[in-house]
Amino acid sequence: MAKDQGSLVYRFGKMGKPELSISEQAEACLNAFTYSHYFRAQVDRTDISFKNKEYEYQVFDNYDSETKPIYQQGVHVLNKAGTKEII
Repeated sequence: MAKDQGSLVYRFGKMGKPELSISEQAEACLNAFTYSHYFRAQVDRTDISFKNKEYEYQVFDNYDSETKPIYQQGVHVLNKAGTKEII
């Protein structure tokens, strides 16, 4: 698949009634999300982030053999007003 093809949608909430839905339309997808990937020996970090009002959401999947736990996955929610993490 080419870099400018495909789509990505983030939904949070109950099936059929999401509380939050980002990028329902495929053409808006490329502008709604930011992708970041860092790789070196024994470290592999991937983030997909998007903004909604005053919050930034970072969906992450990290592997780092030098930390514990070695694998970490989840969502960070940052308040843009004070950059405070509110997990």
